[in-house]
Amino acid sequence: MKRRHFIQATSAALSAVGLNQLTLEHRALRYGKALAQNTSRKLALLIGVNNYAAPGTDTLLGPTNDVELQRQLLIHRFGFHPSNIKSLTNQGATRESILTLYEEHLIKQAKPGDVVVFHFSGHGEMVEEIDVCDEDDCQNGAIVPYDSTLNTQDGSVDSIMGHSRFLMDAMFAKNGVENVTVILDCCYSGGGKRGNVVMRSRVSDQTIRSGQLPRISPTEQAFQQEWLGRLGWSEDEFIRRRQAGVAKGVVITSSRRDQKSADYPFDGFYAGAFTYLLTQHLWQLATDQNVGQVVRYVSRSTRSLSEHSQVPEFEPTEGMIVDEAPLYQSFSEIPPAEAVITEVLENNRIKIWLGGLDIQTLAGFGKDAEFSLLSKEEELKGHVVLDQERVELKTEGTFISLNGAVPEVGDVLQETFRNIPSPVTLTVGVEPSLNLSTEQVAQQLKTKVDFLEVYPVQAGKHVHCILGRLSTEVKQRLTEVPDLPATNSLGLFKVTGEPIPGSFDIPDESLDAATSRLRPIFKGLLIGRILRLLLNGNTSRLNIQLALKATRSSGRGVQVLATTPRSRGEDVLIPELQGDGIEKIPLGTRLEITVTNNESQELYMSLIGINSHGAVNILSPYKYEDPEAESRVGAMEVYSFPRIRATEPVGLSELLVVASTSPLDKALKIIKRNVPPNNRSSIPITEPNEVMTALLADLDSRRSGESSTINTTSQIDTRQVAVVSLLYRVVEAE
Repeated sequence: MKRRHFIQATSAALSAVGLNQLTLEHRALRYGKALAQNTSRKLALLIGVNNYAAPGTDTLLGPTNDVELQRQLLIHRFGFHPSNIKSLTNQGATRESILTLYEEHLIKQAKPGDVVVFHFSGHGEMVEEIDVCDEDDCQNGAIVPYDSTLNTQDGSVDSIMGHSRFLMDAMFAKNGVENVTVILDCCYSGGGKRGNVVMRSRVSDQTIRSGQLPRISPTEQAFQQEWLGRLGWSEDEFIRRRQAGVAKGVVITSSRRDQKSADYPFDGFYAGAFTYLLTQHLWQLATDQNVGQVVRYVSRSTRSLSEHSQVPEFEPTEGMIVDEAPLYQSFSEIPPAEAVITEVLENNRIKIWLGGLDIQTLAGFGKDAEFSLLSKEEELKGHVVLDQERVELKTEGTFISLNGAVPEVGDVLQETFRNIPSPVTLTVGVEPSLNLSTEQVAQQLKTKVDFLEVYPVQAGKHVHCILGRLSTEVKQRLTEVPDLPATNSLGLFKVTGEPIPGSFDIPDESLDAATSRLRPIFKGLLIGRILRLLLNGNTSRLNIQLALKATRSSGRGVQVLATTPRSRGEDVLIPELQGDGIEKIPLGTRLEITVTNNESQELYMSLIGINSHGAVNILSPYKYEDPEAESRVGAMEVYSFPRIRATEPVGLSELLVVASTSPLDKALKIIKRNVPPNNRSSIPITEPNEVMTALLADLDSRRSGESSTINTTSQIDTRQVAVVSLLYRVVEAE
């Protein structure tokens, strides 16, 4: 019997699973929040500019996608009415249009108690502003509308400056409107192409270093003077108020003032790295978080994409307690989800928006992936099987009803089955610095590495890493990256243009020699990709709780907590993240990882480590005669993995905890076979076609018992498997 028919035949039994997983207290709290918000209106203005009128301005690919990401999130997760969301994109996002809608749609309509959201995605730039100077360098960030151009006579630009937005936002305060959120996914540092991304700044690094920034335009000066008059402020009062904080609400920026924001290539589409990670986090959020918590969580994700740049920041109104304020000044109104129904078609077919998927797992949601469909009231209505391949974040599927329920627009979907694609490959981009055609590079690489796909580095093409030389020009762009390899050395870059540690060697190395040297690194990257395709810490229904405790030489302990928040509706642990959200752990620090099995059945646990160079090691189980017994954790038991230490190399490290309702028979047999006598350390994974193949077969929900290969699609059930990531940064000992 096919799985789809089996589900239909057992609908009554399955319907008992969904609603009972949520406590009455949890639902009452959510309903109370939703009812409390119904009396206020929610207004939003979303701006996205890919293409600019000014010649020479870098074309972006993600801002218009950012607009759709935000629109779907605000409508379906936060209860905004579509008619109250206005959008401007590309040639429609002129300076006049933006300023007019900002005033007419937001300022004039908003009343006390209403919620206001402004989101801009596109280029930013730094502008010199002498007359009204509230910074030591008299520079002010500006967002670049579609028609902003450089006046070659006086060097001025008519972009919309942060000072202008501040003055307009001050009118909210004057009108008694408190709930204002401004999100800016652009950068005010140097722009240009880096790796396979474009940085969202119109001003180049060279221009910034030369100090020859564009000046505020007469148009912008006149606009600011007009608003000073409308507010009744002098310039001195304006400076005093600006230095005290934002005018009203909270302003969230995608990066710091001196950093870059990435127009990032995800699997099949581009978007702002910050905007996608923000919206994805909010879709999957199982409990409400305040502004500070959300920004630090997203910061952790942006740092994992680009370790040395793009740390989001937020600035609240003076006196605003951000630890008490939810993002958008509004609570979410629906259960956590990965997708939402946007249109109901004939014959139980539906159109779906996949805005809540983890970026590392996107490839697992093509045809035959399956979701549970919940109503806005958290009722389990049935299941959806995807029957089309994903196009960007859109797809279609067939609804399988439970108890005669029908799908509706706005119903949300939670992951049930994920399909790991077949075969799993690693996509490599080829930089022009190699001075070889893509075909020549591909032929050379594939003689020694058979799982690679090779493409030229180009906009719109998603790759997992980039092969190229570290030229003098590239080095000049990477001033924030410490300990750069030798000039003209050959190695691998992240898609953001940062060198992958440990992948470079001597200058002027031949491609043939580099290919042999890079073979184990390619294998490590592939293994890491396979493992991250399994990540489901925010979606798994298994009820486990993790704690990573680092005991420093001072004796002071640090804990990083994690849990599977969809498990049973219990209180979700929220770690107190600081800074950029990633705990710094000095070399030599002892690490203790404990896991609590809150299930009524035994689970099987494994621990895998991935260091900053991409090397993958099985940390547990690794040395026992009976690894299955050592991986078994009884119902309601607390288990401690063998202690490890933070070791070289420094940089971002990751621990993956794998929990399963069934033993990892195939993988453990291979591990046992390869364990050296008296092994007292971890087991390195060097061949993806062995341990990884066995692990995928073990985790496959079908568990047919037949031998599996890496070319066989594996189906991961969120009710049977949990793969949770713990991210930390290893630093030099103090």
